[in-house]
Amino acid sequence: FFKKEYAKELILAGLFNSVILLGNNLMTQVDLIVGNRFIFDTELLGKYSVVLLFSNTIRQIASALSSAFSPTTIKLYAQKKYDELVKYTNKAVSVCSTILGWPVSIIASLLVAFVFVWLKQDFTQYQYLFIIMLMSLLPNMAISQLNVLNQAMNKLKVPAIASIIAGFLNIILAIIFVKVFEWGIYGIAIASIISLTLRNLIFAPIYASIITNQKCYIYYKPLLKSTGVSIITCILGILIQKIYLIKSLTDIIIVAIILSVEYLGITYCILNKSEKNELKGTINVPSNNTVPNTFNYKKYLYYKHINYTFSVESIIIESENINILYKIKNYIKDRIGTYNSKAYLSTFILGDKSYLDDDIYNKYQESGISHIFAISGMHISLLVAILLKLLKILKDDIKYPIIIIFLLLYIFITGVSSSILRSSILFTIIYINKKLDLNLETIQSFYITIIIILIIDPFRLYDVGFLYSSVIS
Repeated sequence: FFKKEYAKELILAGLFNSVILLGNNLMTQVDLIVGNRFIFDTELLGKYSVVLLFSNTIRQIASALSSAFSPTTIKLYAQKKYDELVKYTNKAVSVCSTILGWPVSIIASLLVAFVFVWLKQDFTQYQYLFIIMLMSLLPNMAISQLNVLNQAMNKLKVPAIASIIAGFLNIILAIIFVKVFEWGIYGIAIASIISLTLRNLIFAPIYASIITNQKCYIYYKPLLKSTGVSIITCILGILIQKIYLIKSLTDIIIVAIILSVEYLGITYCILNKSEKNELKGTINVPSNNTVPNTFNYKKYLYYKHINYTFSVESIIIESENINILYKIKNYIKDRIGTYNSKAYLSTFILGDKSYLDDDIYNKYQESGISHIFAISGMHISLLVAILLKLLKILKDDIKYPIIIIFLLLYIFITGVSSSILRSSILFTIIYINKKLDLNLETIQSFYITIIIILIIDPFRLYDVGFLYSSVIS
């Protein structure tokens, strides 16, 4: 049966959706109009239009991803499963941001190189502007999934008003930045980023949290991890180009594959749920030494970022899905466990003494030679020598970055010991010094290595392993 109230709701929903679309167009389609009106450098506007081509492609990908979650979102709201709806929306934002982060970070870091190979045009002068433009799309487009939530709950009036305000704000800011401040395309880009961020990254999550009775930060959590990984990937892409000059489409594909492996690898590590345990026990505060000038256990733990100890009474394993780095380490350890000399292999390769008999290790300690079980710079030198031999068919510009990435993985697998960290960072600095002709002496590279380690973790200064490793070197 026909009911006026339903017809009114449908008409208003259509009207508000139209206003939202108008606001979107004012934020995304007026850049070149403002540029053509106030900027008279046609070559510069041509370069800017190329970037907008990639920007609009990312927006279309985001729109397609968002539409994939629409049916389930509407279904959950219709069934009044509000708790599931909130969880599903969070999951949708997380999935969208993770998927979008992959192409966004790679395109942002390789755009200048790609355009140079494709169009033979040099965009280097505007590289960081274009990177900021594209990278800002990731959180803004991922959070646009909340528009589906607004439609499902028929809460479109306020978003429509916010959208149209943001659209006109974009035009006004663009004109002011270009005409008054004379910032050129920088002004247009900054205006677009500001208006988009105000609407998508500030208004949309807060409004969605209000209509779903959630905390205001609830929808920001899914964005943090993927955005962080994307920034790391983009920085890595820039650093690779500083070391390796991209000259062809093949070079771009190789670098894109390296960045993809890095992005997907880190994403898998971060997003993969770790082992969940229910622990019962007592939390204890470590005690200071009772005798002056003797070993202080509390300080020892503090320098290792441990403030409390926990006496476990019982453990209940709820689920087990270990981080990929631990999976790799456990796989290697299991393979080593099949050999008779597993105790020594595990110690020398992984720095894991769990297979080593306590009595044997105590004898080595009493003899004063237990340090032979510590993974040191010698292990890194041997490992690098093996990798150089295996990768000798590759060019240096490809071979050394692969080795550096391998060393990074090895650092985490072996527990980030001071000696491994020092040797790996020193190897990386020596390579960068050679590649960029910095003319650093070995002792200067060593000092830089020490400074980097102390910046990462100042408490390493109290670590005996770090002091021995540094002094002996």
